[in-house]
Amino acid sequence: MDKFLTLVLAAYCFVVQFGTLFRYGSSEIALGVSTLLALLILLLGVNKIPGQIRQSTVFSWLAVLFGWFVLSSYLSPTGYLAAYYRLAQLILYLAMAAAVCSWGCTEKRLRAITLSVAIGLLISSGLTIIDYKGWVNVPRCNEFVAGDFMEEGSGSYVMQAGGFFPRRTAMAAFFSLSAAMSLIMALTTRGWLGKSIYGAAGVCGILAILLSHNRSGVLSIIAGVGAYLLFTKSISFNKRLKVISVSTVLGMGILVVAFTYFPDHVEVYKRKLPFLFPESSDHYSDSQSSSDSVRWQNLESAFKSIASNPVGNGLGNVYNPERGYMNAHNSFTSLLWAGGAITLLWVIPFSISAFKLLFVNVNVPPNTAHYFDAFRFAMVGFFLHNMAHDSLGTGIFWIFLAAVISIRQQEQQSLNTMQVYRYYPMAGHQF
Repeated sequence: MDKFLTLVLAAYCFVVQFGTLFRYGSSEIALGVSTLLALLILLLGVNKIPGQIRQSTVFSWLAVLFGWFVLSSYLSPTGYLAAYYRLAQLILYLAMAAAVCSWGCTEKRLRAITLSVAIGLLISSGLTIIDYKGWVNVPRCNEFVAGDFMEEGSGSYVMQAGGFFPRRTAMAAFFSLSAAMSLIMALTTRGWLGKSIYGAAGVCGILAILLSHNRSGVLSIIAGVGAYLLFTKSISFNKRLKVISVSTVLGMGILVVAFTYFPDHVEVYKRKLPFLFPESSDHYSDSQSSSDSVRWQNLESAFKSIASNPVGNGLGNVYNPERGYMNAHNSFTSLLWAGGAITLLWVIPFSISAFKLLFVNVNVPPNTAHYFDAFRFAMVGFFLHNMAHDSLGTGIFWIFLAAVISIRQQEQQSLNTMQVYRYYPMAGHQF
């Protein structure tokens, strides 16, 4: 049974890297193989889900938030049916994560998760690049894409890559999380085969995101890997310097590839990053500039809405322009606008719980420490990604969260066992 659980989990981690390819439709809300696998994961641990949610403070606070959305969306004059559909998705992810925790994440299961994520990322991002360059026409790849001008008003138009996803931002959400994990695993895993798989997956993931022109996806990978190099305690100072050197060389290699084979995309990024390339700021489009400023405008609007409607506007109206809401490109703003004052109060205890989970009194066993680092620092970058997008529906994030919580729970169980043996030395003996 244990092998079957691991196989189902690995299959889910692999399939979700391909967007809607294995779904019964091309829309983002279409159901498919990943949905069936998520339901199977849930059913295999359904009897332990409530206990896991109570045991983990992070799960508990998420359950409180979703429960409030059930009520506030019902109180909303319109959109509660749409809210319940989205809530069903989020509750499914939460239940799936709790079920994964109930199984326990052994070293073999953690290896299966990371390898299936990396292999899925390598194939999906590789096919995205191959199709984008026109080397092979890959069916259902890069079909839902737009483009950017190299210069505003010029005829030079550079298409964006979208892979097997209906939106380039959806691809960036999955790939940035998976690529950051893969790169960290490439730096820490033993054996050249593993390093090659993880490294190739991370590099291909970055290149695919670069072709999508998604700045936050690239920056979230840099933030995740950078946080690992600065704050991990699992490597010595000398090895840290070695890893930083290797990472610098790898980053320079990616830049060389970008400037050599994708010069038109380099010009696009020069417009998108005027603080790095001030000479190109004159060509920075008004639409791109507004997408940056709209985040602050909508955050201000969300705070103002609390005074007029403290219970919030309901989750179903978050994506409804007819209700006066525009895409905030920020998960916190979306949750605040939907849940009102309760969400604002919820943020503080949830943030404290999440910070303690990821960083406080970490003493995980050496055999799982590198997996723990790969998951938690990838999620650090993903949290930053959600400051520019609304990506809470990224299924692989919930698997990473479950793995981190499971590792911390096993750490606590080991500490409790040591305390028992300390006070009762004969407690583990069989008579």
